[in-house]
Amino acid sequence: MASAEAIHILKKGIKRGSQCPKLAKMLQQQLGISVSAETVRRYLNKYLARQLRPRKRVSLTAKHMRARLCFAKEWVRKSWHNVVVTDSKYFWLTSKGPGNKEWVLFEDEPPTKVSQQNCFKVHAYGGVCKYGRTPLFVTVGSSVVKAKSKGVNGEVYLELLRDRLIPACEELMLKRPKAEALQKWVFQQDNAKAHVCKKVSRWLSSKCSLQVMKWPAKSPDLSWIENMWGIVSSRLQKRSDLSPHNFEAAMHHEWKSIPQSTHSALFNSIPNRLKECISEGGGMTHY
Repeated sequence: MASAEAIHILKKGIKRGSQCPKLAKMLQQQLGISVSAETVRRYLNKYLARQLRPRKRVSLTAKHMRARLCFAKEWVRKSWHNVVVTDSKYFWLTSKGPGNKEWVLFEDEPPTKVSQQNCFKVHAYGGVCKYGRTPLFVTVGSSVVKAKSKGVNGEVYLELLRDRLIPACEELMLKRPKAEALQKWVFQQDNAKAHVCKKVSRWLSSKCSLQVMKWPAKSPDLSWIENMWGIVSSRLQKRSDLSPHNFEAAMHHEWKSIPQSTHSALFNSIPNRLKECISEGGGMTHY
């Protein structure tokens, strides 16, 4: 067991973001204790800290929590067989976001800072439902797509809906049993500005075969497609053969290659997500 002075130095170093080699050097300089970085690492893991990647935390207000709670109570009683959940995702050739792992003391909260890194990326939309998933549709915001706007605006999103995403969702809904196929299907999307602008809302309202789900803000944990994105991102990060020339094809391949058992398990997790949201009073779930 380290002395109180050594523990104080280690904690102080961790607070400053120092890594094990630096911590070992601090012990040598301040206390004359000669230990290797590996010894420091083992001690930290066992007694003082854990290594975590900074994460982006969702901040919920009381209003957000009320909306999430109302949504969960309504939809926990309903069937999701007619619901297509959609979303978009940026996939990065070089990892962007949380960054490297940091030492965090057991008594401290995980870090929440987000690093910024500009590199080759692909921005794609997709949809998932009980009966399968749509292809991924690459759009504005991708390194390979040249467009007047830097991001997806109402005009871009409407064109994507009309020409690609909604037809693909309708094709999925054709796989429903005949009894369900007679019902309207439900289109889910988040509340991004482009998704809820007037021209898009008017167009979606004109589609008599579907209804738009009223989705609560700041609720990525209730959307099981987020887990699908995570699987694809994880697989891409583990590959060493990727370049700007084959990255998009690899993204499509990994999306299509998610096992049906995984797909079904995530779909079946919907009731548990909603029940946990209810038990948390509208707060965040572990999903």
